Amino acid sequence: MTADSGNKCRNFLLLMMLFLLASACAIHRQSDKEDPAPRVQKIVVLPIIIAPADNSKPAPQTAVNRLKEGAATFTLLLAEYFKERPSVTILDEAQHEGLAADLTGDPEILARTIAGKNKADAVLLCTINRFVEREGGSYASAQPASVSFNFRLLGVESGVTLCDGSFDETQHPLSDNLFNIHIAASRGFKWITAQDLLKEGILKKFKECPELADQ
Repeated sequence: MTADSGNKCRNFLLLMMLFLLASACAIHRQSDKEDPAPRVQKIVVLPIIIAPADNSKPAPQTAVNRLKEGAATFTLLLAEYFKERPSVTILDEAQHEGLAADLTGDPEILARTIAGKNKADAVLLCTINRFVEREGGSYASAQPASVSFNFRLLGVESGVTLCDGSFDETQHPLSDNLFNIHIAASRGFKWITAQDLLKEGILKKFKECPELADQ
């Protein structure tokens, strides 16, 4: 074998080794991307927070009652949403009060502390701001359903907001905006209830949060 042939052989072997090494690294990186470590293992959901009233004007009792009804409905819908998620624990008022009995301080720190007692690494805080039931039936309504809520998912140890969102909608007739025909069609061209509108909001907004998305 000539010196030139030997050099070509060594160069070929070197290129093959570099190719195999690069391929192995690429496979390793792809494997890491496909199987990331989960950010959240267990979530605790605290009782629904009712938005505080505007102190500048007393809230009508009907509005207060509506928000209480909205909080109860929100709780039921969350229980339904997370029913196949054993890693999610929903605390009721009694459980929450028992865990918070000896705690004082910033509400977010309290929430993280309570979640930590349940060995969770994230806590979900939801606030109901408006819950107005429709007046009328499915095909004729004097007043449409109207719902507003927001939520935050906090890391227990870090206090970092892992995701958050808000939903604020009042159902409008299709004639107000024909571009919303797909939404009207999904509702069967009917006036829906406040519970149905709240459920739509939960499904829509939680889908945008990887830790809360339906799995």
